[in-house]
Amino acid sequence: HGTAVVFKTVKLLDPCRVNRFLALVELAETLQFDVWVLTESDALTNSTVDESVRTVAASNPRVFIGFSPTMNLTRYPSFQASENYVKMQKWSFVLWLAESRYSFGWCMEDDIELTGSWSIFFRSAQKDGGDADLVATFHQWPRGRDWIFTLACSLKEVPCLQTPMGAMTQTKLAIFRMSGQYAAEWMRLREKGLVTGMDEAIAKPICDALPGCVTSEMFWPGGVYQMGHNGVFSTDKLSLAYTLTSVASLEFVRPYH
Repeated sequence: HGTAVVFKTVKLLDPCRVNRFLALVELAETLQFDVWVLTESDALTNSTVDESVRTVAASNPRVFIGFSPTMNLTRYPSFQASENYVKMQKWSFVLWLAESRYSFGWCMEDDIELTGSWSIFFRSAQKDGGDADLVATFHQWPRGRDWIFTLACSLKEVPCLQTPMGAMTQTKLAIFRMSGQYAAEWMRLREKGLVTGMDEAIAKPICDALPGCVTSEMFWPGGVYQMGHNGVFSTDKLSLAYTLTSVASLEFVRPYH
């Protein structure tokens, strides 16, 4: 079973991303996790994975290169804000994890760079997150309607926003850890047509709706995030853990490339 760290990318060629991936590989044996590169379905045939990465994967039993699974839309119907925002979505990772042998999986977008030590980051996640089914940072929208993805979110045909002036939790999924059982629950809800909306919108409502799912939060001081073209902003460093039956500091930057 164990844990996998999944580097999700369209291509893995430029030195910045390759070095980021290799930094994770260096920790694989020490921290006892596997490292995966998941590319688009035709990526390997189009030589979009750097040769150095292929060499490492061929010689290291903890390193793998694979495809992001294709969603069977007959079994898992499409819905608003799923495939429309595919680059922002984690459904292919969730499907991969649900069908994998791993108990836990970290999903990392390929433009994430940690400001500190990856070793401390993962050790802290294991210590403070424990067996939580989802560990991630979050943003609270006091007026849920102010977030563009709120109104498209529903669970079991009930809007995620319970009252017109209610708050909405955005669970940030640029880098997060999920359990295999939680991934399977996400896929079950989608298969039955019981969930619609962007992944970062539906994460907390899914926990809220599941019997025995507990949301925990913990203050963790830290620095500043740089989020792509959205500029620079500071956060209060609260992270969430969703547990079926605290939490790591996710201090990272998203650099320009």
